[in-house]
Amino acid sequence: MKGSSAVWGWLLVLGAAACSLSNLDDLRGTPDGTGGAAGKATGGAAGKATGGASGTATGGAAGTAAGGAAGAATGGAGGSGGSGGGGEQCNNGVDDDQNQLTDCADPACAGVTQCVLPTPQNWSGPVWLALASSNDALPSCPGGGPAAIDGGAGALDAPQLTCTACLCANPSGGSCTMGSTGTVYAGGSCGSGSASFSIQPAKCVDFPFVNGGAPKSFVYPGVSVSGSSCTSSGGAESARPEPSYALRARVCAVTAGGGCVGGTSCVQTPASGFETAVCVYRSGDFACPSGYGKKTTIYDAKTFVDTRTCGGCSCAAPVGRTCDGWYRPYYDKGCVNPWGGGTPPKVEANPGCFPGTTAYQSLVVNPGSPTGGSCPPATLPQTGSVAPVGPTTVCCL
Repeated sequence: MKGSSAVWGWLLVLGAAACSLSNLDDLRGTPDGTGGAAGKATGGAAGKATGGASGTATGGAAGTAAGGAAGAATGGAGGSGGSGGGGEQCNNGVDDDQNQLTDCADPACAGVTQCVLPTPQNWSGPVWLALASSNDALPSCPGGGPAAIDGGAGALDAPQLTCTACLCANPSGGSCTMGSTGTVYAGGSCGSGSASFSIQPAKCVDFPFVNGGAPKSFVYPGVSVSGSSCTSSGGAESARPEPSYALRARVCAVTAGGGCVGGTSCVQTPASGFETAVCVYRSGDFACPSGYGKKTTIYDAKTFVDTRTCGGCSCAAPVGRTCDGWYRPYYDKGCVNPWGGGTPPKVEANPGCFPGTTAYQSLVVNPGSPTGGSCPPATLPQTGSVAPVGPTTVCCL
């Protein structure tokens, strides 16, 4: 019994002590709940919660503590400070990665940007220039933005117009004319003495005697066509090929950043497909400013001063045109007893000797009228030219 009494005594002492400790906690204002931990925040400070009221945590979720008196409970630790997000953007003039180095001065931009001469007064820039043959595609501008200039450069090709074929109508008009003097001969083959005679178209003429007798051969004056012509047609424009430049050109504006010294500008290095040097441009045709020595002139690729004109047609003088006249000698004076009984021979432009064995004493030559022939067509040269419009001067480093 004595031992049991001792045990119960110790139990009573421990219980009293526990009650005393509980009362002490109440007196110190221990909150019934612990303030919630502040959520993690980038760059935020530790959240602070005040006992007895809702605690607020900057950069994290607010912890809530309920308590008795004005005791304080510390919220969870805030997130550690971080960078501004992403790396350095090399063309915006901002120290994005917060390393106190901007754009061209930042090692992160090495090979991506370059410091170049500033854009001269009255010029626009900086820009990139792309040149491509007429069959090749041009690169897009940075960011998919519109081009500052799209046009043509290099040699201007202006094909000749397509003109309709030249034609000439059949010859018309004109007359057949003949010489006024012929020759008679004593011999049968235009030899052994001769004499001249005068003749009129379609009139009978008596031959003079040669060596005291009637001639046995003669040459009448030639008959030829004069005054005929042909009417031309065709030679009008049927197609006008579009002029074109040997090169297509595109100018793209780019943003100048910071980080350069000495008045130079930080510019992105031109992308693939563009000329390797940075450029400036100006409307009109100008000499390049100092430092920008490589000049390219870009023109409006769709507008030209076009004065090309088909030359039209003309017709050369008729060829192969003859006279349908005739001639006939007679055995007597006055053109009564004709030589031959059929159709008389045709006149010629360059007649030869008309031989005979019997004497001839008179002659009729009828020149007739022009017939047949054609006129060779002649295509006249085209005139005019094509000149460029709207020059823009682009000068590159």
